Amino acid sequence: MKNKILVTYLSSCYTESKNFNNFLRYYEKYKAGIKHDLIVCFKNLTTIQLKKRITLLKKKYKYFVDPETKNDYEWGSLKRICEKYKNKYIFFLNDYSYPVCKNWLKIISNKIKSNRIIACSASNSSHFNNAFYRHKNDSYLSAFIKILKYLIFVPQFPNPHIRTTGFLIHAKNYLEFIQNKKFHNKFESLLIESGKNSFTNYFIKKGFEIVVVNNKNKIFYKDEWKSSQTFSFRNQSGFIISDNQIRKYSKLDKKNRQKNSYKCWGGS
Repeated sequence: MKNKILVTYLSSCYTESKNFNNFLRYYEKYKAGIKHDLIVCFKNLTTIQLKKRITLLKKKYKYFVDPETKNDYEWGSLKRICEKYKNKYIFFLNDYSYPVCKNWLKIISNKIKSNRIIACSASNSSHFNNAFYRHKNDSYLSAFIKILKYLIFVPQFPNPHIRTTGFLIHAKNYLEFIQNKKFHNKFESLLIESGKNSFTNYFIKKGFEIVVVNNKNKIFYKDEWKSSQTFSFRNQSGFIISDNQIRKYSKLDKKNRQKNSYKCWGGS
């Protein structure tokens, strides 16, 4: 590898500051296993929030203040990071994420290969299928509209896609994908993650391998993702990076775990 991997963590105003504290604590607790650079991307924080979080870095780590004032989600922030570091492999972590095993980045970096995207978790779930589980706050009309909207824009189950909990990509590949895409709301961001023209589907069509790695140093291809046990299956004993959904699943009882796992992976 010609240059060090850039680990990018997003810290925004849209989540509680405790998430940033958790990231720093776990990042320092679990050594990455290889030399790398870390840059924290601060997004849409107030002046007071920004000063407090920069202080927590204790001059040990670099940071980048995202100049965009509109919320274009993690996709827009990662675009600007990639524009700044065009020749880097970038391992991206969202607000809720942090490493939970030693040598986590070494495990991931060992799987680097041209034309490959490496993720730490993935799912086959479909928002279209899940929309039939009507939320208690939804009226029958709003539930119907939601189903219709997802039918148009989201593939039906199985809908394989990686999760933004943590994934590694070369900056030039991400920039080729993102180009001039705009994200005005949460729904548009959702479509980039798991819609018909998703991030994952874009690279599958280009012939990339989309793989998941787990803490046993094993690699899993698209049809094997479930067996990685990195997300919403059994005890999730394989995850390298923890996030809010992984932690939520861990707290569920057996019945609700099975329900959650069924939405994610089906009954097979």
